[in-house]
Amino acid sequence: MNLEQKIDQLIEQVFLLTGKVEQRAKISESYANKASQTIAQAEQTVSRATQDIQRITSNTLSSAFQKPVDELDHSLKIMRDNLIRNANDVERHMQESVAQLKRIVWLAIGAFALAGVVVVGASVYTTMQANQQIQKTEWIGNINAAIANGKLTACPDGGICVNIDKKQIRLDK
Repeated sequence: MNLEQKIDQLIEQVFLLTGKVEQRAKISESYANKASQTIAQAEQTVSRATQDIQRITSNTLSSAFQKPVDELDHSLKIMRDNLIRNANDVERHMQESVAQLKRIVWLAIGAFALAGVVVVGASVYTTMQANQQIQKTEWIGNINAAIANGKLTACPDGGICVNIDKKQIRLDK
């Protein structure tokens, strides 16, 4: 092998080597592109996974908080209903109390009126009795005066006699 052949062979080998380097560069570029695509796909997958995790976490947290919030809302509605019912009961009791107080006031007015009538009646009766007693007392005073003056005496055979001009007249016949 002569030198020229060796150089040709060397050039051929350089070309082969360059071809292989280019081939390998293309393969490397292809792998790099595939790697870029894989990385892009991985980024999209990670992004979707992150969004899914956020959605799931959000839904989980939302549902985790939703039950206590719903229970609190239910409890507040029950408390509101109880408060309204109690307020209605209080109002009804107040109306009943007002009605009872009105009845009591009217009964008291009636009792005071009746007591007034009784007092007036008792006063009239007492006054009439007092007048009768005064008349009896005057009558008894007149009788006592007549007895004291000797005009009224006991009859000898019993009874009451009046002495008129020294003559006895029997009153109980």
